[in-house]
Amino acid sequence: MARSAALMALAITVLATLAGGAAAQSVAASADNPLPDRRAVLWRDMDFPGGDLRTLLDTDLPGCLRACLSDTRCAAFTFNARSNACFPKARAEAPTPYAGAVSARIVATDPATLAAAPTRAAELDFLRDRDLAGARAQAGKLPQNHPVDGATLDELRRAAASARAANRPAEARRFLGAAVALSDDAAAWADYAAATAALSPEDRAARRRARAAALSASVNAYLRGGPP
Repeated sequence: MARSAALMALAITVLATLAGGAAAQSVAASADNPLPDRRAVLWRDMDFPGGDLRTLLDTDLPGCLRACLSDTRCAAFTFNARSNACFPKARAEAPTPYAGAVSARIVATDPATLAAAPTRAAELDFLRDRDLAGARAQAGKLPQNHPVDGATLDELRRAAASARAANRPAEARRFLGAAVALSDDAAAWADYAAATAALSPEDRAARRRARAAALSASVNAYLRGGPP
């Protein structure tokens, strides 16, 4: 318990504060980089017509996302939830409303951020390997949990501020998660970490999950921090 409390205090008050405070050294990206090299930005009830690379049948949204991210040619996809069909695409055309579809554009991680991440991860030697693995897993799953739906970063931040002012912390966290999916920067991750740490569900298991998610988000903030 003492270790957990100490880690959480350090993660939320120190890691988020220091995101962007330590010098980043250029290091070649590798397969075991703590950051994913690409991410998806999702729209619900939207189709990206044309540009299909292939069609995958009898799949689900996570499978469609994995298929696209594993193909360097894939710049977008549309998943049809009605037919469980996935359409990886070489390009994203103008979005067209389509009920029951989920579409995504694939965005590459900033090369400088990707290159510096192994050095920043090495600075977190007080964490366990599974803490870093948890942060990467969180980064991979977050876009599915927080669709952007075409909103801008400013719109998402304003919506989060309004939700906080109305004392709706879970709603504020949802908007901040979408801001992370859109920007993937250290400040957005730090805000998401703080919002997650502020959750206080009554269920003990849910509280543990919230603390673990807050720690992962803080690590993600630190890994993406730039030079002073």
